[in-house]
Amino acid sequence: MRVAVAKQFGAVEGIKLGIGYLGPPPVQVYAFRVDGLLIDTGPPILQREFMGWLEEQLIEQVFITHHHEDHSGNVNPIAQKHSTAIFGSPLCSELVQGKVGTCLPQRMYWGTHATPTKSSLSPIPHSKQKSTALS
Repeated sequence: MRVAVAKQFGAVEGIKLGIGYLGPPPVQVYAFRVDGLLIDTGPPILQREFMGWLEEQLIEQVFITHHHEDHSGNVNPIAQKHSTAIFGSPLCSELVQGKVGTCLPQRMYWGTHATPTKSSLSPIPHSKQKSTALS
């Protein structure tokens, strides 16, 4: 069962995503957008649903909360479609570049980054941590 449900939280739009092989998804994740900012990109296994939700939307910035595939899984298709910086931690950058492996449950429920990006990295402005931006 594939789940992709759009939700509205005032000015913030969200989408709930998940996949279950024997019924409802055991794990679900949200992505949000507000004023041109996209927060997280959903799992790559649900790329079609996620990118459909973004159809014809202006995306000016992308922020990935952490490196797991269910939050960073569609970075590469977004980078191909939108010319914007995508901000995330160094570990997230390694994941989307295909430098970090994933275990079987991660691949089953989230998928893998089908096309690792070869984007160059640049520092996130005003960050106190050693974070990077995919650009």
